[in-house]
Amino acid sequence: MFFTPTMHFVTPDPMLPAEIHRTLNVAFFYQCSIALLYCLWTRRILPTDRRHPTVKSIFLEQFRWMLVLHGAFYAVEMVVTDMLGGGTPMAVHHLVAVVIFTTIAVEPHGICTVSLLPFLLHSYFWVYSTGASFFLLTLYNWSLLLAGTVGVVLRAIQQPPVITWRIPAATLLEAGVNYFTYCWNYWGTYCPPVGEQTWMDCVRVVVGCGIVMAGVVVPAVKIAQKMSRTYIES
Repeated sequence: MFFTPTMHFVTPDPMLPAEIHRTLNVAFFYQCSIALLYCLWTRRILPTDRRHPTVKSIFLEQFRWMLVLHGAFYAVEMVVTDMLGGGTPMAVHHLVAVVIFTTIAVEPHGICTVSLLPFLLHSYFWVYSTGASFFLLTLYNWSLLLAGTVGVVLRAIQQPPVITWRIPAATLLEAGVNYFTYCWNYWGTYCPPVGEQTWMDCVRVVVGCGIVMAGVVVPAVKIAQKMSRTYIES
């Protein structure tokens, strides 16, 4: 893609076989479902304080271990395939995903209904369609944008905020990487024009992605801040 092919130990393909992804994601899907049902049952819709009693629940702890396993799988996949040379956007996706996994693992109070939705949809995308349904992929990416936007909004209106900037920033970055892949690899409909995939084309797609993200996040923050001030004054 942008770099020369790298050394690989197992396969020259940019990814491991889809069936391997699907098999692992079956387990991930059930683990996400357990955590999500627990969050819905306890009304854990948004991130809470670290000292909240639900944070140490075994249902959320098993999800944290899933994140560790998923991160290890992504790391192995990058090592044993030619992902960096043959699928650079996917390599960036994996690297950002590992950052998200690590951040949530060390900030478990960020696990909630909103933050679990992208994980659930990502797993279901592999379980249901073995990574082939663009409809599910679109839902997954919108859920990433939603989760990241909610995180930014919470950071903007909560005093003191219960989460760091790391979770929403990495989540929005992942949504941006996915949008870039949609435009760059699949010549998506709602994208800046991609010609010969030059560096200028790359810059154009990145700028377009930034405009889309800002068009969602900035108005959401402004509206939330205005509503927050109105509530305080009333």
